[in-house]
Amino acid sequence: MARKVAVDCTNNIARVHVKNGAFAKAKECCVECLKLDGGNVSALVIAANVCAEMGDFGEAAASLKAANDECAKEANKDHRLSVSKCEQTVRRKKLAYKEKEKAMSMKMMAPAEKKSASSESASSESASSESASSAPAFAPAATFAGRRAGMVFKKGALGVGYYSDCLDYADLPAAGTGAALSSAGLLPNANWLAVCAIAMIVAAWFVNMRFPQTN
Repeated sequence: MARKVAVDCTNNIARVHVKNGAFAKAKECCVECLKLDGGNVSALVIAANVCAEMGDFGEAAASLKAANDECAKEANKDHRLSVSKCEQTVRRKKLAYKEKEKAMSMKMMAPAEKKSASSESASSESASSESASSAPAFAPAATFAGRRAGMVFKKGALGVGYYSDCLDYADLPAAGTGAALSSAGLLPNANWLAVCAIAMIVAAWFVNMRFPQTN
């Protein structure tokens, strides 16, 4: 009789701790109760709920199994109903716990994935830049022979051929640059300058003859 009173009191104290959110203390009460009565269904149900609240679903399942084993030995409908409700509660809490863990895991992985994507983008840009910078400044070609990475086909200062997209003509060597520009038709050659000079002299003579100056 005294043991039954002690078991009932301990279970009531455990329930109070559960309502107050003191799950560790509630679990201690369940352990003490089960020491007095190892097959007490109420203590096992409370323990299962408490373990689920603490995220220990393995121990919660063990407590429910023990409670079901005790229910199989007795014909107590209230105990069976209590165990059934507890099983539903534990399953619901376990599912919510897994969803929460999954959300936290995805939240932690997001910055790492973003950093990885940024790193890959930077590497790609660097590779493209290196590819463009490694292309020759000029490759002579009489006709267009297809696209070349980092190059453009045109007639330029050095003649017809493929020029680098990144070509800076200020970096070209000074020697031969004037001759190359002249041969490309971008600068007049010496003969053309002489012809222009003669034409200017003839034009001046013609104007002087047509409109003579008077003193």
